[in-house]
Amino acid sequence: AAVVGGTLYEGSQDSVFYAIDCESGNLRWKFQAKAMFKGSCAVFAGRVFTGCVDNHIYCLDAQNGRLLWAYDTGTDCDSSPTIYGNRVYIAGESGYVHCFRPDTGRLVWRTFVGGREGPPGSNGAETTPAVADGRVFVGTFSGELYALNAENGAVLWVARTGDDTD
Repeated sequence: AAVVGGTLYEGSQDSVFYAIDCESGNLRWKFQAKAMFKGSCAVFAGRVFTGCVDNHIYCLDAQNGRLLWAYDTGTDCDSSPTIYGNRVYIAGESGYVHCFRPDTGRLVWRTFVGGREGPPGSNGAETTPAVADGRVFVGTFSGELYALNAENGAVLWVARTGDDTD
């Protein structure tokens, strides 16, 4: 969950994303998806960003839950988004790491990191990207840890961890 300005934001296995008033516990709004939410969300600039098992990355208005933009990754997206330097970074079972503009949803870049040989529901790059010093770090089902250039998604290096690194 994330808490910002007295509101708790949380997705659920019932395919609903909730905004709850922290003081009263009252529902402020909800957003209905086609499958469950497994990852955590990120809140930035009045927007809520979250991946969903219905293959989408959603950007919702934090005040009312209105859908501002969505992106179809083609497979489960149970990674959690990371906001860094006015960009949204998220991975997923598609085996791609995605970078978006948070305001428009425009895809800035996407880089294939693999991990697709695992069973459906547990493959690709389910990890939450870590971003620091101009690099995006993400692990894969294949047991590889990638360092990508945060500006353009270029692979900087790959390290073997030996097993699923989600």
